Amino acid sequence: MKLLRPLRFAAALALSAFSLSALTPHAAARADTLDALLAGFDQGCDYSAGLLAALEELGAAADAGRQPVLPLAAPDLYGPMRVIPSGEYDDIVVPLTATWKDVPVSALRFIRGRENGIFLVLVRFAPPHEAARRVFAPLAEGSAARMAEDPENLTEATTFLNEIDGELSYVCDLST
Repeated sequence: MKLLRPLRFAAALALSAFSLSALTPHAAARADTLDALLAGFDQGCDYSAGLLAALEELGAAADAGRQPVLPLAAPDLYGPMRVIPSGEYDDIVVPLTATWKDVPVSALRFIRGRENGIFLVLVRFAPPHEAARRVFAPLAEGSAARMAEDPENLTEATTFLNEIDGELSYVCDLST
């Protein structure tokens, strides 16, 4: 029986707790890049073990009211986490000073619903946004098209670029 993507995500989260400190040689060689952490994220919302561990840590830290310890090569790449309650969901934001595919990134956001199936992960780009649009618009469109054709994608998960109030983000929406 084929599993739904959210179920695969939950299983991977459970198996990835041990990988918080695991870094690839590439990530260790270049501490400011998120390429290893976000490997596959632009390909149908695939999550690396490091990203799964980071999301699990963000959720645990938010629930415990503490700051997260993220699987980045240099802790000085990220600032204090903010948890912004918003009715039916929490918006967890971690400011970053890093790059993804050589494009400057300003934050990682994790929007999780309160027992309602809302589940989004966003990578927010630092302005100006021309490079982010050039690199990530085709990736988001291609990924969304592949996901729409995937017979396992019963929840209609998708990816897209989103700009709100001058902030541009690559979004993976796994909401059910």
